[in-house]
Amino acid sequence: MERELLPIGSATSLDLEPGVDIQAFSPILADYAGLTQAANKLPFFDSGSTAATTDLTAFARTLLDDANASAARTTLGTAIGSDVQAFDQGLSSIAGLTTSANKGIYATASDTYATFDLTAFGRSILDDADASAVRSTLGLVINTDVQSYNAQTATLEDCPTLMATSLLAMAAPSLLNLVQLLARLWVLVLLPLKQPTMLH
Repeated sequence: MERELLPIGSATSLDLEPGVDIQAFSPILADYAGLTQAANKLPFFDSGSTAATTDLTAFARTLLDDANASAARTTLGTAIGSDVQAFDQGLSSIAGLTTSANKGIYATASDTYATFDLTAFGRSILDDADASAVRSTLGLVINTDVQSYNAQTATLEDCPTLMATSLLAMAAPSLLNLVQLLARLWVLVLLPLKQPTMLH
């Protein structure tokens, strides 16, 4: 049975009001209706009144259903503080350093860093657990490499002066005796030899 075409204006006769009971004609919707539908496609406007489709993967849809940027970062595996490092000015300063072998890093100001030479010997001190270990590394083991402090050794700080004074005190009597001996030798032996021989 052939369908009878209703004359123009019949929608009104059927009590179908465009925009209320039925969709009013729209060139945009007409353009949408002309799109070729397929799985994982998303319609979009490529101009003011024309539509097209683009790929929309299952993963992309997991981003589109996120409520905010934080949720999107979690979906992407880039949650700040757990998956990626939050921005830090100090770390940015370190990232800008030129590094090489045997260099250490130290702070020159707040969040500002520089490098310094750090030799293998220097590192051998840094890995020491305490002062005793540092002294051993430096060859300054007390009572083995150096003398431990005590009150008696403290009085010998001026040792050269004390030794000279002590030696002089010990030698003084002998020096006096030597002077006296030389004086007698001068009087008894040398002085007569210097006098002219008397003629008899």
